[in-house]
Amino acid sequence: MDYSKLLRRKLLEDIYGKMSDEEKRTFMQLSLRNRDHNEIMTALRGQSEQINRVASKVEKQNWSTDFLSDVAANFFTDGLIWLGSQFFKKI
Repeated sequence: MDYSKLLRRKLLEDIYGKMSDEEKRTFMQLSLRNRDHNEIMTALRGQSEQINRVASKVEKQNWSTDFLSDVAANFFTDGLIWLGSQFFKKI
C-alpha cells in the first residue's frame, strides 16, 4: 500500500469515526449503491463488446458461405448415416 492510499484510508477512518449512526448508515448505503452501479456498468460494457464482436462476424458472412456450410453439414451427416447403415448391414 503506498503512502497516498494509506493517508486516504486514515482520513476516511477519522471521518467515519466522527459520524453518527444515521450518517454511517447513509454512507454505507451510498457506497454500496455506487459499487453496484459500477459493477452493472462494467457488465454492460462487456456485453456491448461481445455484441459488437458477434455483429461483426455476422456481417462478414454472406449467402455463399452460409450455403456452402449447409451443403458441407448435409454431406457429412448423410455420410455418417450411410456408413452406419453399411455397418449394420454387415452385422
